[in-house]
Amino acid sequence: MRNDDGLKRDAREPSAEAAFSGDRPTMAPGDALRRLDDITRLVSDWVWETDDTLKLTYLSFRIFEVLGFHSLELMGRRLSDLGTFMAEDGTPIGINWQTPFRDVAFEMADRDGNRKYFLVSGLPVYSTETGVFTGVRGTARDITPRRRAEMALRDSEQRLLAVIGNLPVVLFSLDAAGVFTLCEGKEPEALGLKSEQVIGKSAFDIYAGYPGLVADIRRALAGEAVVSPLQIDDRSFECAFSPVRNDTAVTGVIGVAINITRRARAQKELHESEERFRNLIEGSLLGIVIHRAGKPIFANQAYATIFGYDTPEEILRLPLLDPLCHLDDRQRFVRYRLDQMQGRPSPARYEFQGCRRDGTRILVEAQVRVVTWKGKPAVQSTIIDVTEHRRTVENLRKLSQAVEQSPASVIITDTTGAIEYVNPKFVEVSGYALEDVSGKNPRILKSGKTPEDVYDALWQTITAGQEWRGEMMNRKKNGDLYWESVSISPIKTQNGAITHFLAVKEDISLRKEYEKRLIQQANFDEVTGLPNRVLALDRLEQALARGLRQNHKVGLLFIDLDRFKYVNDTLGHHTGDHILKEAGARIRHCLRAADTVARLGGDEFTVIVPDLQVGIDVEPVAQKILESFGQPFHLGGREIFLTPSIGITIWPDDGGFPDELMRNADTAMYRAKEMGRNNFRFFTPELNERALARARMEHQIRHALERNEFDLHYQPLIDLATGRIVRAEALLRWCNPELGQVSPDEFIPLAEEIGLITPIGEWVLRTACRQAMVWRREGLCPERISVNVSSRQFRGLSLFDTVVGILEETGMPPTGLELEITENLLMADIPEVVDSLRRLDDLGISLSVDDFGTGYSSLSYLRRFPVSVLKIDKSFVKDVATDSDNATLVEAIITMGRSLKLEVVAEGVETGAQMGFLRQRGCDYAQGYYYSRPAPTADFRRLMQDWRPSPLVDGLAESDT
Repeated sequence: MRNDDGLKRDAREPSAEAAFSGDRPTMAPGDALRRLDDITRLVSDWVWETDDTLKLTYLSFRIFEVLGFHSLELMGRRLSDLGTFMAEDGTPIGINWQTPFRDVAFEMADRDGNRKYFLVSGLPVYSTETGVFTGVRGTARDITPRRRAEMALRDSEQRLLAVIGNLPVVLFSLDAAGVFTLCEGKEPEALGLKSEQVIGKSAFDIYAGYPGLVADIRRALAGEAVVSPLQIDDRSFECAFSPVRNDTAVTGVIGVAINITRRARAQKELHESEERFRNLIEGSLLGIVIHRAGKPIFANQAYATIFGYDTPEEILRLPLLDPLCHLDDRQRFVRYRLDQMQGRPSPARYEFQGCRRDGTRILVEAQVRVVTWKGKPAVQSTIIDVTEHRRTVENLRKLSQAVEQSPASVIITDTTGAIEYVNPKFVEVSGYALEDVSGKNPRILKSGKTPEDVYDALWQTITAGQEWRGEMMNRKKNGDLYWESVSISPIKTQNGAITHFLAVKEDISLRKEYEKRLIQQANFDEVTGLPNRVLALDRLEQALARGLRQNHKVGLLFIDLDRFKYVNDTLGHHTGDHILKEAGARIRHCLRAADTVARLGGDEFTVIVPDLQVGIDVEPVAQKILESFGQPFHLGGREIFLTPSIGITIWPDDGGFPDELMRNADTAMYRAKEMGRNNFRFFTPELNERALARARMEHQIRHALERNEFDLHYQPLIDLATGRIVRAEALLRWCNPELGQVSPDEFIPLAEEIGLITPIGEWVLRTACRQAMVWRREGLCPERISVNVSSRQFRGLSLFDTVVGILEETGMPPTGLELEITENLLMADIPEVVDSLRRLDDLGISLSVDDFGTGYSSLSYLRRFPVSVLKIDKSFVKDVATDSDNATLVEAIITMGRSLKLEVVAEGVETGAQMGFLRQRGCDYAQGYYYSRPAPTADFRRLMQDWRPSPLVDGLAESDT
């Protein structure tokens, strides 16, 4: 049914009349509608009504104010078409329109499209007559502002929770009993909390294992704001508790737990980093100082040490750093510092001369920069003492230059032997440039002449970390061979690891050639090419050792060339060398391959004949050698005959050692000479005694001059025509305290052999001239004094000077001196000898040929030399009265001498018959025992005083014949 206002009403609903029956005053219908309309305009809600199809049939005017729509615009439309009914959580819901509902959320858009929120209430309307559903009447309260505030609050809460959920914090609240009422945040599980499980639980129970935290919670509940650290496992937290109060008491606690694990770790790492940095700075070898305007405000130990201070504090007590810079660089040092502090361009790195505490200069390298120190700008200077480094660099530079300029080749290889460096000397010696050998192995120098085992030993040595030294024959780039002395050393790190190999090599080709020559000279005779004494003794020792093992004998032959000294002295050394060379060849051709011939020196050879069964087996060898000298030596158109004298010893019969065998063979050789030369003799004990005697004589004669053991005897020369003493020959005599009177035939050859004849001959000449001058002053002196001169005294050009010097020293006139020489000296025809003879002759000194007739030369040689006297050897005079051949020879010599206008002297006249023969044949002079033996100085003086000249004089000493 419908009311007077036209609204449908439920039939069960009492009517207004029924409700207000009785004394209620009645109202006209129009007034009621106006009143209702006024009411709907005054309330903030808007009123709506639908028909049974839920289409709007009425909307109050309030709709226009709220949504901007005129009610007529919305008539005939359903509410569900205009907006959405939602549950409290915002999800859309459906409405049961036939039952009442209250304050259901409804969302729709106004005319401008803005969202509006309402709380809608509805009451279904039923027909009073039929009870049929006829529609719905309701109201809609605008809650947009509240809704928006709620939504903003919810969004704010969500954002807050989102922020809290993403921050490393946990927000919680506890009631007065310590029970959790709130727990929100990121990773509350790290605190042992789970939001869905912790609410309503006691914090004292949850954190019973953390008594410190429990105590802090109790303090907060007691009204104290507390900040408490908490460590759970490897995580760190900082918990802040703030008490919540009402007017009378603490009602709970609000707390925040911040996860400071990262911060704690960062702080720990920062602390450790700072500690490491501090240790690094303090322990650094680099000196570090921080200063402002030159005033030090920080320095480390290294900085203090560099400048000779004990501690950094001593540096900090300095008013300025300027004294640490030497005066020579201080102005520049200060200028750089000012530029740095004032921002002007200045070197970031420079060097200066530092001055240590003790005044020592050092070279310092500094690197500077502006830093902030305790909030203010400062200059940090990092320094290093480069004094030793520069010295090392300089030394390395010198070393590098030394290597580059080294007279030795230098090669550096890696551990595989690949060449990395060669110096210029290597290039010069080998011909290979660096690009030729870089990366290659030094084996490119191999010549194939060095044994492989040398290379094996080399590699084993250097790879074991040791130095190898040796010699190699290598090949140059052009193919030439050369010798090198090589030293190869490993280059190691401080821990001993080998990184490279260094080879230092010296070209020793020239030295090798010298060594070869030295070996040749040391072991072989330069003239003959035969082994010398050293090698001969070595081979003799080997032969004796082999003979001892095999029970064989060894023969030793000592060979001397007879009269070779005369040939050598007269014909010269060049001719003598040719003879020695051919003599060695002749001897070698007489031997077996196992035998050895060696030249011992001079004209002495030795032959070693090993592997003999008996000693006599060596005799055929000696005989063959004698026969090989039967042919003459042909030199420059001359034929020279030389013969050998051979002494033989047998090991072990004649001696057990090489020296003993040599000595005894030498003794046997002298015996062969005594027996007429050109033969051989075996050693006997008797010969050993003779050798010992000769050795004693040699020892004594070497001191005879200094001991004044020599004396001169004089023998007169008689003019056969007048019987007068016209000349005297000075003859050397030697009387030794140990040996007694020694025969001139023994000691003069020995003096010639050992080289003493020159000083002895000089003594004889000086003594004879001095004595002649004494006699001259007494009026006794014969016309001339003759002195014998050895051919050895003509070696060199000193004889002439010696003679002149003695004549000037003694005052002896040259015409009063006669020098006797041998015909062998003339036969040599040596230019130097001839020149000396001519100069002596030009000086006025007479020259006589002694022992004429015993040599190989002919009288024709006499025409070429300035000789004035011939002395016939006594061996021809001896049998002149009884042997027709000798008589004929002497007569021929006298005749030829006279034809050459030479004076002729006969030596060794011992009988009147000899004297008579000579005088009859026209011989000019005679000397011999028939007239007088050689007499000492005093006796000869008396002889001259008592002599009575007569052409028919009988010998005063005839009884001595």
